[in-house]
Amino acid sequence: MRNKNTCSFLVILSVILLALSASNAFAQAPSRWIVAYKSKPTNIVLKGFEHNGVDRVYTVERKRNPEVLTSVLAVAKKMSSSEVAYIEKDRLMQVVADTFGAPNDPLYQSQWHYTDSLSGISLPQAWTLTQGENAVNVAIVDTGILPHPDLLSKTLPGMDMVSDSAMGGDGDGRDSDATDTGDWIAPGDFCYAGRASNSSWHGTHVAGTVGALTNNGLGVAGVNPGSRIIPVRVLGKCGGYTSDIVDGIRWAAGLTVVGISNNPNPAKVINLSLGAPGACTRTMQEAVNEVRAKGILLVVASGNSGVNIDYQNFTPANCNGVVTVGASQAQGGKAYYSNYGTRIDVMAPGGDSWQGILSTSDYGTTSATGAAYKSMSGTSMATPHVTGVISLMYALNPNLVPSQVIDILKQTAESMPLSFGCEGGLCGAGLINAFEAISMAKITSTAGVKDDFTPSLPNEVNTQTYQVSNSDGGGGCGQLDLSGGPSGGSGGPFVMSLMLGLAMVFLAQMAQRLRRNRR
Repeated sequence: MRNKNTCSFLVILSVILLALSASNAFAQAPSRWIVAYKSKPTNIVLKGFEHNGVDRVYTVERKRNPEVLTSVLAVAKKMSSSEVAYIEKDRLMQVVADTFGAPNDPLYQSQWHYTDSLSGISLPQAWTLTQGENAVNVAIVDTGILPHPDLLSKTLPGMDMVSDSAMGGDGDGRDSDATDTGDWIAPGDFCYAGRASNSSWHGTHVAGTVGALTNNGLGVAGVNPGSRIIPVRVLGKCGGYTSDIVDGIRWAAGLTVVGISNNPNPAKVINLSLGAPGACTRTMQEAVNEVRAKGILLVVASGNSGVNIDYQNFTPANCNGVVTVGASQAQGGKAYYSNYGTRIDVMAPGGDSWQGILSTSDYGTTSATGAAYKSMSGTSMATPHVTGVISLMYALNPNLVPSQVIDILKQTAESMPLSFGCEGGLCGAGLINAFEAISMAKITSTAGVKDDFTPSLPNEVNTQTYQVSNSDGGGGCGQLDLSGGPSGGSGGPFVMSLMLGLAMVFLAQMAQRLRRNRR
């Protein structure tokens, strides 16, 4: 009877913990792991796992039964086998933006983030040097884009990398149609946590900031009017998995992805306005290393949690070799939501609820209904400003290596007009200055210069270990889940809640024993 009561208490405690973490969409995702092999192809079969047709990705159903539990533990043991190199959770990532207000009038004068003498990026002055006449390919790895009139004529063939048809919302898996079908959340979606949301048209908005058609008498201007946009769809309902995002990055860079035709128009710079809490995974860092080896830069959002990412990780912002971007607002200070820290490289306008970033969008609340222009705010909106400036630098000096580009961005950045919250380098080098960066890029010599990036992997000198813990809604009494990563990694808010809960159980048991002893 005592064991039964203890088990019941653990179940109740787990339900309470689950309720506390229900608002976290990441915790509701199906259980998926990336299994990396030392050699390919392999005939290894993972009992209890279903291979979903995507290279290196296996899925465990949300149900928990003894056979599945046994196989989960068996996979962990295979870490030491001659075939499996490593296993890690296929983390779910989401867009990092917030939408404010109704569609805005399509006026260039409303794009304060380009022109304001205090908080803008000096873009009009930069355009006196170049408007991107030497077209540079820019990949937008995001929710896909819509056939917007301010983007359509400059969009190159893209790819839909969303492997889960339910998340994709288009009834199929991966294909060559990168159209955004909407990412609205409704009751019944696995990440629904009591609050529905409309489609963000996030990728379309990001693409417009990078390179909307300019001087065409329509809508808004883009940072690089001459750029070519490559849409890569990796996010759908509830976000997107690391495995899909990594394959999208690799495809955009012209690298081979199993089962997908190679990209005939590789990108020179890749925009990632997405992320998730947690340390940079080996899967993501390997992709960054491969892309940097081809001379391609990844520009990533720092995240909207308002935390110091020197201590609270956000990926891929904390991967090595990327350009990490924080957000500023119209008064020239750090946006309240923006992550910060010395890991930030530069800041760019991201707006806030009072003055957002105006760009291309759609009127539809779920499915697309017609081209529109909307204001959004977030580090997602800051990131394409930097991506666009980098593409203008490449337009003038295509032989720049990534480390030169990063150095120029930092050297030409200006101190934040409002320094509160940016003391001690917590806003990186400061606010980007497009004119100064492009001016320096134009005169920078590339003769004999090599990228000074040294590839690395998370905890590569340590043996990777995995712990069995309660997560993904699992309770006590034998319901287990394989989670974690390299030793020393963070387990996230749910694991912290779990540890607190287990401590409560221990204290309750100790109190019960003391009461019995007193009797």
